[in-house]
Parts: sequence; structure tokens; C-alpha cells
Amino acid sequence: MLKRHEWKRKKSEIDASSRGTVEIRPYRDSDFIGFLNIHPKGVYFNAPYIVQNLNDLHSLVMAVLDGRVVGYVYYEDFKADGFSDICFLNVLQSAQNKKIGTKLIEKAIEDSFKKSEIKRIEISVRVNNTAAFRLYQRLGFKETITYLAYELRL
Repeated sequence: MLKRHEWKRKKSEIDASSRGTVEIRPYRDSDFIGFLNIHPKGVYFNAPYIVQNLNDLHSLVMAVLDGRVVGYVYYEDFKADGFSDICFLNVLQSAQNKKIGTKLIEKAIEDSFKKSEIKRIEISVRVNNTAAFRLYQRLGFKETITYLAYELRL
């Protein structure tokens, strides 16, 4: 979880090394194939569902490098509850370690906190995803709850 006041402080600490050729922008219909190729299969929201439900409360931001979609962040606003939930962040392996994930998360944070109703941002990450865990901590997120997930294989 990241609270609005913590982000303001953390944002001023972040290294200004954001020069690069990556374009961070809202989803366009022409991005669909690139998005579909990056979005994991078999997750709770598939790519067509996400795209069909984009509106003021559901946002999809793309990272485009040299004219090619290389990453995205999808997040939802729950204004009545005062928070945004970052549901998905994915960057192609070939585009990782170029601060693209950082730029996508920063854009989601900035857009969310522009809305006066949003006081905090939540994100879930698997405990074994150490790279994502480090990224979120570096951006000021703090671990608040650990959920247990169960699976039954047939």
C-alpha cells in the first residue's frame, strides 16, 4: 500500500534518470495485439475483457519502445473506498532493466493521486517475485497484508 503523502515525499527522492525513448501513454486500439502478446494467459481478467471495460475507473497505460508495445500497467479506481488497485504490471523480458516498469507504475500513481478521492494505492505481488517486490518498495509501497493462496490441481 502507498498513501498519497508518502508518494509526494518519495517522488522527490526518485532518481531523475528517466531520459529515454520509451513512450508512456494511454492504451490505443492499435496496441491490442502487442497488449495481447504481453498479457498473461489464464488470469482473472483476460486482455479483451480489460480493453472492453476501459473507462474513467479502469485504466490501461502502455509503454512503447521504438514503435513496439513492450509493457503496460492496468489499474482500477475505487473512489468510494478511497483507493486505486494496480492489477497488472507486465514488461517484456527483452525490455526489462530499462526502468520501464518504474515509469509505468509512476504514471499509474500520478494519475490515481490526481483524483481527490484517491488516498492510497494498493498492489498485490507474489512473494517469490522479488524483482517486483523490490520495485514497489523502492517506489514507497509498504507491505501491509500477506495473503495465502491455495490451488487444487486436477
